[in-house]
Amino acid sequence: MIILNLLPPSKKAQLLSEKNFSRIRRVVISFFGVCALAVALTLTTRYLIQTEARKVQSEIDGLKQTLQTSGHAPTDDLVKKINQKANTLFSVQKNYIKWSTVLTTIGQAVGENITLQTIVVAPEDNNITISGTARTRTDLVNFQNKLKSVPFLENLDYPTAYLTIKENIPFRFTGILNQAKIPNYDIARQ
Repeated sequence: MIILNLLPPSKKAQLLSEKNFSRIRRVVISFFGVCALAVALTLTTRYLIQTEARKVQSEIDGLKQTLQTSGHAPTDDLVKKINQKANTLFSVQKNYIKWSTVLTTIGQAVGENITLQTIVVAPEDNNITISGTARTRTDLVNFQNKLKSVPFLENLDYPTAYLTIKENIPFRFTGILNQAKIPNYDIARQ
């Protein structure tokens, strides 16, 4: 077998640096995409909570006026309605997850040669699935170790079959998202 080397070393170096720059650019663009998604989710959740709070406040104001104008309104019904609205608001706040923290932390664990395709969280049982591609085994092992150190990711499953592939390794990790360990998860403490 004859190997022809038609490119001068300077051109090879230039092509290699362009290839590396392209990879870094893809990683940076992916990271900013994930961050933009996290910001959008956070802003949407904030808007929904504020809207619900305004509705509750307007109903409370309306009930206060009704009570003042018709001094015969049953107080028990008024208190029940107010408590019901407050409980609705608290249940919305209780189920709120600070996605920006979750996605930023996972994004910081992603190495240069790791490409994420999906991050899926099942809200009913808090199962999380992270899938993507690693360029080499070393990159995959480094990513696994970084994910193990994330405090709110528990029981992560790392199939060893992924380590039998040398390059361009597709992976899929599953585990549990422990919401109680997410920093600033409890809204009442903020």
